[in-house]
Amino acid sequence: KQRDKNYNLQKEVLQKASCHLGDFSQYFNQYNHLKSLEKNITGKNRREREQITLEIEDIQKRLSKNPIESCKDFSEHLRNAIRAARIETENNALTQRIENRTSFIARRFDQLNSILVKLGYLDEQEKSTNWGEKLSEIYGEKDLLICQSLRNLPFDKLTAQEFVRSRQVCHRARIRSLPERE
Repeated sequence: KQRDKNYNLQKEVLQKASCHLGDFSQYFNQYNHLKSLEKNITGKNRREREQITLEIEDIQKRLSKNPIESCKDFSEHLRNAIRAARIETENNALTQRIENRTSFIARRFDQLNSILVKLGYLDEQEKSTNWGEKLSEIYGEKDLLICQSLRNLPFDKLTAQEFVRSRQVCHRARIRSLPERE
């Protein structure tokens, strides 16, 4: 939602940034490049600073000759272009967060499917097996653990107290039907 809202706002702000004297987006790209050069000039060696300084001067000359700078609404156009750029940056960050979350969920899903295949709850085509169907009927925090216990615990070797305790755990999980042991 926020991304769509930002996208629409960015379009609206960019329209306000347009100028009847020329292509303001091209002007703004040069302006941004100039600001980037000015910000990154520190920490460079003397030769690099000289090259960057020459490039800065060249861009400043081109910008000053651009007819857009003579527009009476120039400062408003510039302010709107800067705002649109900020909105674009925010949207890019939102998109990246969404993609990260989505890929995390997909990776997690694939990992869980892999575990369920190894344990025999899904077949190689990731279709549910008989035990997979039974697992889907267990509703509890530790449903996989309960199903594994039902499959693998030697109930005939449990003491009466252990058996009662295991039944209590299963009962709390609200199992619809207990499968036959394989």
